[in-house]
Amino acid sequence: MPKKKHRKLTEAYVKVAPPGWYYDRDGLILRVTATGSRSWIWTGTVRSDHGRGRRVRRGMGSARFKTLREAREEAFEWTRNARRGIDPGGGADTSPSFGDMFEGLVRDRRAIWKNGSTEKRWRQQVNDHAGALLFRPVASIETADVLSLLRPIWRNTHETAKRVRTMLSMVFQRAIGEGHRTDDPAGEHILKNLPSVANGRVHHPALPHAEAGRAILNARATGQVPHALVFEACLLSGCRSQEVTGARWDEVSDGVWTIPPARMKANREHRVPVTAALMDVFGRAREVSGGSPFIFPSAKGTPLSAAVMSKFMRKLALPSDTPGRSATLHGLRSTMRNWMAENGVPRETAERVLAHKVRSSVEASYNRTDLLSARREAMAAWADYIG
Repeated sequence: MPKKKHRKLTEAYVKVAPPGWYYDRDGLILRVTATGSRSWIWTGTVRSDHGRGRRVRRGMGSARFKTLREAREEAFEWTRNARRGIDPGGGADTSPSFGDMFEGLVRDRRAIWKNGSTEKRWRQQVNDHAGALLFRPVASIETADVLSLLRPIWRNTHETAKRVRTMLSMVFQRAIGEGHRTDDPAGEHILKNLPSVANGRVHHPALPHAEAGRAILNARATGQVPHALVFEACLLSGCRSQEVTGARWDEVSDGVWTIPPARMKANREHRVPVTAALMDVFGRAREVSGGSPFIFPSAKGTPLSAAVMSKFMRKLALPSDTPGRSATLHGLRSTMRNWMAENGVPRETAERVLAHKVRSSVEASYNRTDLLSARREAMAAWADYIG
């Protein structure tokens, strides 16, 4: 949903309010765009004889031609009619909303997604970063609307912002295909209107490897046992967070943790040597897992979510190689990789530890083996270093 502005509206403020969404009473909203245009919007639930009713949003016209008092009176009538089951505006607006198009896109893509986590992430991102669009007719959304959503997050959470833009573009492309609009306001043409990002990407802040041992102690001191164990497992294994949080007991056998393709970024099986230090983490997890099939379950017995682990990392506030930002869970992969680069671990071995794809023709020769023994030795030395 749009971020609410809690300032009381007056006739004078309506004329000077900066871009944003201003919530009044009886579902009345003043919307001010980045271009300075001002319009009235009503949102509410149309009562139904069955279920909870329908949540709708309707345009009420320009604030240039309708005063605050007039808009309030109309919003009151619309709210009263909605309680009687009458769609405000006579239900004249029958064009699909952005939310309708998004739901259609999700339905179509479920068949190709590996699991429900992708759908959950999409829904979280659209609610967090594009909620302002959900009830709007998809044909009414402009490039300025998309830019107002992306600009605040384009630098600080660049990878997320890129995914959000791609998702928005897919929704608009669907709308074009169904004849509801003729252009894509989230297409690549908007990139030139977004803040510059060095090298086109932002690296995940990494913990300096000299701080790794102290970081483990800090994680344990929080008392959040499963979170701290996931943190240690990520640091010791070099695995991505979703590979660790989804780990199951039946994946560990004979000193090897085998991660199935469905949980790997490259969609191929990855064998992880279980060093003595990683086995110790698994052992401590066994004591608190309560018989769950997952090694690091939440209190509900399900894998810890990415959002929960991100919150845990923010609480730790660990130092990083990026000024002004604390280390991230994904950045721990760089922590481990940097140490290996500085301590003579062969590049092909280090890249295999991180399950990176081998790109050059020379490195491709190593595809005949996953260098399990060499990786076990390198990971054990890393574990000894961080104590």
